[in-house]
Amino acid sequence: MDISKAKKVVELTRGDRKILITVYEGGQVSSCIEAEAKKYCETCQADDELCQQWIEHLKGKGYQATEI
Repeated sequence: MDISKAKKVVELTRGDRKILITVYEGGQVSSCIEAEAKKYCETCQADDELCQQWIEHLKGKGYQATEI
């Protein structure tokens, strides 16, 4: 992924767990999760509304969100 094509980047943290959500032009969304010694990423197609719902869901689970 070319980060220069990102429309929005949000970092969510809870304890030692971090989720970095990147929304790209064209509706592609990347979600990278770091927890303890593990790190993994997933990419999917979604619109802005669905991405915002996902962020709100994570905030409801206790994550603190920071838009970068």
